[in-house]
Amino acid sequence: MLPAYREAFGLVLVEALACGTPVVGADHGAVPEVVDRDGIGVLFENGDERGVARALLEGLELASDPGTVDRCRARAEAFSTSRLAAEYEALYLELLERG
Repeated sequence: MLPAYREAFGLVLVEALACGTPVVGADHGAVPEVVDRDGIGVLFENGDERGVARALLEGLELASDPGTVDRCRARAEAFSTSRLAAEYEALYLELLERG
């Protein structure tokens, strides 16, 4: 769970997803960019204590779904260093060509 408000990225969420664990986080900052699909985690509205409790319960339910591990790991792969490094390299090469 990442209860931070206006989190800049949420690396802890990506690390949990890589372990196959569904995540829970606030619907602010970059968290919705990480938890961008059903089946990998639950978002709650910042400041909504009951919403946090509901999201935690839903997250626990997700953890019992046999397909959750694969969905979570697949989402984490989008943030892998090898994938991101390749995308940065492609971007830099494109920018150099435009130069």
